[in-house]
Amino acid sequence: MRSSYKTLVASAAILGGLATANINANIVGPYTADVNTLHLWHMDQTTVPVVDSVTSGGTNLTSLQNGATLGNASYPGFGSAVNTYGPGPNFTGSSYLAPQTLPNDPLSTYANPTTGAFTYEAVIQVIYNPSLNLGPPSSGGTGRNTALTIIAGEGNSNPLRVFQFRVDPIGYNPGSGTLIQPSLEFINVNQNVSVQSIVVPIPYNDGNPDDIVQNGWYHVAVTYNGQPNTPGNLNFYWTLMDSNRTAATLIGSRQMTLNLPAGLSPNFVVGNTGRNPGGGTSTTPVNANFLGNIDEVRMSKVALAQGQMMFSAPTITIDVDVTNQVTVLGQTVNFAVSASGVPPLRYQWRYNSNNILGATQAVYTIPAVSLADVGNYDVIITNSAGSVTSSLAPLVLVSAPRLLSPAWTSNGVFTFTLNGNAGFNYAIEATTNLRAWSPIQTVSNASGQILFTETNLSAYPFRAYRARLIP
Repeated sequence: MRSSYKTLVASAAILGGLATANINANIVGPYTADVNTLHLWHMDQTTVPVVDSVTSGGTNLTSLQNGATLGNASYPGFGSAVNTYGPGPNFTGSSYLAPQTLPNDPLSTYANPTTGAFTYEAVIQVIYNPSLNLGPPSSGGTGRNTALTIIAGEGNSNPLRVFQFRVDPIGYNPGSGTLIQPSLEFINVNQNVSVQSIVVPIPYNDGNPDDIVQNGWYHVAVTYNGQPNTPGNLNFYWTLMDSNRTAATLIGSRQMTLNLPAGLSPNFVVGNTGRNPGGGTSTTPVNANFLGNIDEVRMSKVALAQGQMMFSAPTITIDVDVTNQVTVLGQTVNFAVSASGVPPLRYQWRYNSNNILGATQAVYTIPAVSLADVGNYDVIITNSAGSVTSSLAPLVLVSAPRLLSPAWTSNGVFTFTLNGNAGFNYAIEATTNLRAWSPIQTVSNASGQILFTETNLSAYPFRAYRARLIP
């Protein structure tokens, strides 16, 4: 096709983003599975199986072994918990809860399959005395000398080894020196290649309201944002279960070098490591039982923020308000709001102060705008604490842009005139195949008409243009 043949295509579109309402409440739980939840176990059953509460892709926990028990009283309002205390703080125990009898417990998903991001969290009760030295007798310890595992994705062979998330007691040496205060530890076991142990001290005996104490209930979490080897990509949270809290307490940020290895089927275990200390084929994980109760274990495929886990503000706050929309006939428009507060948050969109039937989500979509849709929109958000109304956001219709008067100049320059609404910006886009469009220039149409000039036609045997309204 000759370079002199140019096609003009005029169209208009609205640019809009979708906001997401996400922060939970002060004491939010028990949790409800959402789109980011990989696994959620409430531990409310008195016998196995403990049901995974996700709607699809869940893994029920069917094996309760070696002294672990269900039906133990959890934090008030949370039903029951699993106990893996076993023989007590002076000994390692083999108590655990898992999908199947070890060592063959497949867990299909433990992180975001695309980014590697995750959040692992639980509600725990520390039954042992955390001031005890549980290290070796040579350093004055009880001789237990191992960690207290909350959850783990492990295996008796290196190809199955993924992660451990645990409490390290006083006197234990996680590889970075003997601990003088209890700590949280996350280990990227990484199939036993380039293993990284990351340790953060837990508040202890210093007057902090989150101090670890015997029989205390805590929300504990570790989050990873899916950006390997960047500062602060791994966050640790330790928070006393307290209805006055409005966010989880961040106790440390560290740098994890690698994503967790992807696509494996480790032995997934609550309350122990899921492997024998020396590997091999033993079905008894006599290694690192948790000395207490564990409940509300949730695994998510995103790095949740402080206010997106067990705590957030009770009143409703509009974080991102509704914005005006400018479009042309037939285009799709999204009105969106982002709010936080005690869940569940309920939404009711309105048009000119009248409720819109069925418009009860954080985003309201008009798939094809008509003249009847022009007007003012807002949304009322309610929860148990009250309600709040967004700002009014008008929907404005403008005429579609037109590309007029294509012409060649005497020096071989191609021009056309964009005719549109004065005072708006337009994106000029071009294509060489009528399928893939690329922006080439943004223009401000102050007077209603603006001349566009193309000087590089020789590089394109065929090129089409269109204009898109930028509200």
